[in-house]
Order: sequence, then structure tokens, then C-alpha cells
Amino acid sequence: MGKGTHRRTESETLFEHYLSSNGYEDWEYEPDIPGRRKHPDYLLRSRGREFLFEVKELHQKAPPPKQPRFIDPYKSLRDEINEARKQFTHYKEWCCSLVVFNIDDWQARLKPRHVFAAMLGDLGIRMDFDANGGVIVRGSERPAFLERGKMLRPKTYEPQNTTIAAILVLERFRARNPAFVLALKRERSLREAKIGRPVDAWEACELHGEMLLRYPGAISEVLRVVVHENPFARKALPRDLFTGPYDERWAIGEDGLQRTFVGASLRTQEDAESSRRGAGRDDEETDECRA
Repeated sequence: MGKGTHRRTESETLFEHYLSSNGYEDWEYEPDIPGRRKHPDYLLRSRGREFLFEVKELHQKAPPPKQPRFIDPYKSLRDEINEARKQFTHYKEWCCSLVVFNIDDWQARLKPRHVFAAMLGDLGIRMDFDANGGVIVRGSERPAFLERGKMLRPKTYEPQNTTIAAILVLERFRARNPAFVLALKRERSLREAKIGRPVDAWEACELHGEMLLRYPGAISEVLRVVVHENPFARKALPRDLFTGPYDERWAIGEDGLQRTFVGASLRTQEDAESSRRGAGRDDEETDECRA
């Protein structure tokens, strides 16, 4: 375990806690690497390999508005990608990754589709146009990454920032006790059978609250990381890293955004909730109420 001399930020402290709690003990904080002037935040050794990480935290730039307004959900992350690029300039032969933790930036969005949008281009829609008929081809609409992606050069769309292997979102995740989830679903089924119809949203919330009283401590916070692979990375972050019980990994595949790994405990929770997760549905909930 590394011993740095500088005071840790909140995000660095949490990243170290995540590493230790997931069995990663061989790491250094702000390591001295021969021949390099800039010090990356962390050097991690695992199975004879070495990896570098820059850890950044997101803070609000202004207080939340009191009326509707336009926000750029990608700007904060794109700014940190720029900073990481500068830090990794002289480490192109290493596997380097950016770790981000949101402190209180209400504008930032760090769901997988937003992280990939920060890398590949704003979320949008493409459609085919019939030049002869002068109309849009009906049914050709499809989701797409448009412009401003930090991993693609403007206009030419050639890959850039290929030294960054992945973006890791470090976050506090609300883990559910599987016994609580199963009991909640069982009680809901019993109630629906009794009243002869599905419970409505209000009744579901009421039932949720009742079950929480029966199962104190049913929900707890755990630290986890969600890995987002840079499809243009010079050196990929191995998939045997960051495989904690609630971790996830996402990548761009032939069919678009795909989840390539889900931790065992998270899988159990999702199975118990009959969650339907997938590309484009990563933040949906099946229950009307979440505590």
C-alpha cells in the first residue's frame, strides 16, 4: 500500500477504501516514476501488471436554479477528461484510467449512456433522408452519438485521447438485502391476490414503507465502481480488474451499449427484483418506491 505525503481529497480517500475492501493492497499514492516529472494519483499493481489512475471529483459550479434552464450534462466529465489527458501525456506506454466521483455537481450525469456520450458525442438521434422525395425515411430513427466527444477529433472523427483506457465512476450504491426484496414481492403478490387487482403506485409505496419497518437495515450503502471502456484505447483495462460484488462494466459492442460484467451481489439483487437491465435502461427501477 502506498504512503503519499499530500492530504487526500474525499474522492481519493474513497478510492483507497474501495481498493482495500476489494483486495487490492499493492498500490502507491502519487508514485515516483523514473524519468517522469508528473505524478499520477495512483499506481496499482495486480498479477504482475501495473496500472495508472487519475482520481477526480465533481463539484457544483453554481447553485441549482429555481426555474427551468439548459444544462450541459457532459461538460464536467469532459473537463476532467482534458485534465487526465494532460497528466497522462508522458505515460502513453502505460494503461491509464480516469476515476471520477461526484461530490455535489447537480448538472453532471454519470449513467453509462452519459459517460459514453462524453467520450463519443452528445446523445441524439440519426435518421435517413430521402433526397428524391425530400422526406425523412419513416422508421429509420435510431439513437446515436453526435458531436463533441472527447475521444474523437472534431470534423475528422479520428480517435484521440487513446491513452485513457477507461473511465471509472466511483459511487455509493444503495444495496438491498435480497431477503427484503423477496419478502416485498411476496407480500405484494399476496395483497394483489386479496384485493383482486394490481396495487397502484400509492399502495406500492405504502407497502414498501411497511416492509422497511419489518426489515431494518434492509438497505445499505456500498462503494462500487462502474467501468466504461474507451473503444479506442491504446492499452485496454483488463476485464479481470474491478469485479467487486456490486461493480459493473460497460462497453460499446456491435449492438451498441452493452453491459459486459455485473457483480455477483448486484446480479442477485437484480434477479430478486426481476430487473430488466440493458443498454439504454440502466437507470430504470421496477418498484414504484425506492427508500
